[in-house]
Amino acid sequence: MHSTHHTPHRIPTWLLLLLAFGLPLLITGIVFAINHIAPFGNNVLMFSDGGAQYVPFFSRFRADLLAGHLPTYSFALSLGDNTIPLLAYYLMSPFNLLLLAFPANQVPLALSVILMLKIATIGLTASIYFKFTYRENRLASVLFSTAFALCGFVAGYYYTIMWLDALILLPLVMLGVQRFVTYKRADLYVITLWLTLVTNYYLGYMTCLFVVLYFGYLLVADRQPQEGWRRFISRHLRQIGHFLLVSIFSGLMSFWLLLPTLLGMMKTGKASLNWVSWLPFPSFGPEVLAQLGMGANTFLDRKFHAPSVFVGSFVLILLVGYFLSQQIQHQAKRRSAWFLTLLGLGMLLTTLNTVWHAFQQPQGFPFRQVYFFSFMCIVLGYETWRTRPAQSFTRRQRQLALWIPTGLIGVGYLADWTIPNLIFGIFHDPGLPYYYLSNQQPYTSLLMSVVAIGLTWLAIFHLRNRRVQAAALTLVVGVELGGNYLVNMTNAGYGSASLYATRYQTEKAMLAPYQNSADFSRIDTTASLLNGVRIDKLNSYNDPVLFGYNGLTSYSSTLNDQTRQMLRDLGLFSRNARRIGSPGTTPVTDLLFGVAHRLDFLTDNTVAVTQPTSFAGTAYFVPKAVNRVQLQPKQAFTNLETIMQALSPRGSTYLTDVSHLVSTKKDRHDGLSDYRFTFTVRHSGPLFFYPANGTQVQYTNLTVNGHVKNRNVADDFSPAVNPLGTFKAGDKVTVAITGHPQDQRRNYQFATLDIAAVNRVADRLAAQPVTVKQTRYNALTISAQTSSARLLYMSIPADEGWQLTVNHRPVQPTKLINGMMGVQLPKGHATVKLAYKVPGLTAGILASLIGLIGFAWTQWRTRRRLHNQQSVD
Repeated sequence: MHSTHHTPHRIPTWLLLLLAFGLPLLITGIVFAINHIAPFGNNVLMFSDGGAQYVPFFSRFRADLLAGHLPTYSFALSLGDNTIPLLAYYLMSPFNLLLLAFPANQVPLALSVILMLKIATIGLTASIYFKFTYRENRLASVLFSTAFALCGFVAGYYYTIMWLDALILLPLVMLGVQRFVTYKRADLYVITLWLTLVTNYYLGYMTCLFVVLYFGYLLVADRQPQEGWRRFISRHLRQIGHFLLVSIFSGLMSFWLLLPTLLGMMKTGKASLNWVSWLPFPSFGPEVLAQLGMGANTFLDRKFHAPSVFVGSFVLILLVGYFLSQQIQHQAKRRSAWFLTLLGLGMLLTTLNTVWHAFQQPQGFPFRQVYFFSFMCIVLGYETWRTRPAQSFTRRQRQLALWIPTGLIGVGYLADWTIPNLIFGIFHDPGLPYYYLSNQQPYTSLLMSVVAIGLTWLAIFHLRNRRVQAAALTLVVGVELGGNYLVNMTNAGYGSASLYATRYQTEKAMLAPYQNSADFSRIDTTASLLNGVRIDKLNSYNDPVLFGYNGLTSYSSTLNDQTRQMLRDLGLFSRNARRIGSPGTTPVTDLLFGVAHRLDFLTDNTVAVTQPTSFAGTAYFVPKAVNRVQLQPKQAFTNLETIMQALSPRGSTYLTDVSHLVSTKKDRHDGLSDYRFTFTVRHSGPLFFYPANGTQVQYTNLTVNGHVKNRNVADDFSPAVNPLGTFKAGDKVTVAITGHPQDQRRNYQFATLDIAAVNRVADRLAAQPVTVKQTRYNALTISAQTSSARLLYMSIPADEGWQLTVNHRPVQPTKLINGMMGVQLPKGHATVKLAYKVPGLTAGILASLIGLIGFAWTQWRTRRRLHNQQSVD
């Protein structure tokens, strides 16, 4: 590249690559062994999204592969949804094929093994980058590749396992860009960029932004000292055009997956834009410098922290040395400084950070593009190492290489400890911003960082024997990288591999009798045996995916927001745009969504099964009034009443408000408040409590007439319909809640449901001559008989991907109740066939073919031009 170098100590290529793969694998293995993580212990990564998302998704992916098909639609994703966005975001890594080597109850173990292999492969591809960029097999490059394999991003976000493929491919993408700039060959670049987009389109999008900047960074190196920018651009205009063209072709080649994924993601809650995210405010302050040191974050800081720029003291000292070295040209330093500044501004300014994150500020796990910054720091550090800093640095440069990193980290910790006090002292506001308050690290982290810098500096500049220096640096770098990984794991908590294996098998066997592949209905589980294994009790959101049954719940970044909002407005629990849970179900929702069985898995490994009395099947004729029902946002009682009146109008209500409601509030010394509600029940039936208008009830205790009621969600917030028991008309009820002092009492609603009336409506609907059969994962057949033209309600979410025929004639379905599907049937017998075709899949395949043909054409033209040039020469 752009620095003077000496003849390196060469080793065989196979040994270099083996060490590059083996060293991060060894460090990760030691870290896992210390924490007793499988395969070195019984702990498994069942915390955070590991237990709630990745294990269920990986398990279903494994089962589908063994079954010989990957469904494009699944009724296990809440009420039903397109699977392509989920497949593209979570499951496209080739490493996931290793799941086939593990039994179904050992998927958490497979997760750990795949994670270790991915981290090791990051080191391998980084080493390949250094080998082919500098055309040397330098043993020290293993330390730099290992620094990337265990950089701050990996140490902090290791359990978001689907992101790591982008780090594996990044060095190869950069190598491809270099090959294009130097030799005008686009093959490696196009293929590796395509792989990045296919394995994880989200970080693939970020990679596309990065390669544009990196291409400019490499191209500017060819600018002559006195050359104007206009002439420079004019001289490279053809190459710039060629780069943009092959980049477009690479993107088009991935459209078979990306186009249906994009159309699916447009239906999630992430499709909306928040104008605050576009304000050019700084996202962090000088406390970011603490992230350069060891142990700046723990698991508790995962949602709010400054960019994880940790790359280890070895790289940090050499990065500072890059800008001090007289062996590196001033033009190269200036170019690199600008490049790092652009990457840094992309994180600092909220506007640019929003662009990097696909126009949405991330909900937790911030600054996900930081690994680009980290790898560039590592590359520049390697440039410095090639100048032999121990021999080429002056005494003053050596001293600065020690004190500047130490000072930067010290300033970072000083800011980390003082800014929160300033916020409290000046603004008296604990939320400016939140991560200041959640990310204060102890003095031991600063001490570890200073010790690591000191030992590394001594090894670089004062150990003359090359073998001793190599051994010392390997030890110090390995301990520091591993130690930082260990600190990041602090407070994570783990699940039990053996307990998961046993309970998975038990729950699967208990579910089997209620899973009928032909008769289409749904199962609701109010608890799971696996909740004792998962560290984060996330309401068994993805158990339908895990065990392969039609359910109600889902938790993913690809959740259909139309379905989620409809369920939320009917009283089901939804904390954010990624989650919908079954707490909040009522006999009315059981009727609407065809819940045939409700299973409550008890702690003694038994199951309590109930059959909802309001189950009427998953398709039935309804009055035309149902077509006029529009749900009111966050008004569950109103919406449930409106639906029942549309199904069967009557003069009295189905949901009856209580009378003589009196509420009081008393603040406590512990910062909470005691709320007390007294009222009289007006109609016999089950009593429900609902915080309307989206009021979030944060409560630690709830009693009804002195009896403690278990919260129906494993969460601090529960904006959902809560059952309080069954009462008779005239009963006096006292509800006591200990909760947050800012809860809005005026929005609390209490009502009883006339369950007998609901059941009578359900019985009439169930008696209709309608049968539903699920013929394939994405196809159903409904047979119906009617004496007149009528509207058929189907318990299937409305989606333009559904193709309907009635008696072999195509028809357009009707959207009912803000998100379900209906169809008008003629008099007599009707056969309705439904088949799901992924929106955008055909167009995406055609676009991919165009991209492939276009890429082949550019390759042919490039080779022809190069051949002609060689012939002339």
